[in-house]
Amino acid sequence: MIKLQPIMKSSQEFGFFQVIIHGAFEGLMEETMNVIQEFFRLPGFYSNDSGISQICRIFSSTLNYHKEDFHYWSDNITHSCHPVEDYIQSLPEKPTRYRTTIHTTFFEARKFLLRILDLICEGLGLIGYIEGELTKVQVFLDWECQNTMILIS
Repeated sequence: MIKLQPIMKSSQEFGFFQVIIHGAFEGLMEETMNVIQEFFRLPGFYSNDSGISQICRIFSSTLNYHKEDFHYWSDNITHSCHPVEDYIQSLPEKPTRYRTTIHTTFFEARKFLLRILDLICEGLGLIGYIEGELTKVQVFLDWECQNTMILIS
């Protein structure tokens, strides 16, 4: 159970607060990371026939890779996620459990984050402020880089 007072006290004292989930989503996050890693191991995932729509895109390194003197590594997958029902068909078809796993992850993460935002708004006297258009989210995930000296995150 997330409580308002510790968030407000920490925000007033330090200017920020830290959320420690203590394993609440550990199994779900592990499954999500597994399915995403499996996706990136698929042969030809950068090709046009990977089942990825224009809404869901893969980026590798930087946009100006060929012009850079020093190359940074950054592979990521970006896709819209809210409302997830509008975007579920744009997610990759393989691995087969990708869509259901990502759907569940988006749903649970969104519910958790909206609860925190609601508590912050309550503490500021803005009850009900985070609604409608303000609740749309984007998710970005960086993959582990073997050489952290060239990682952009």
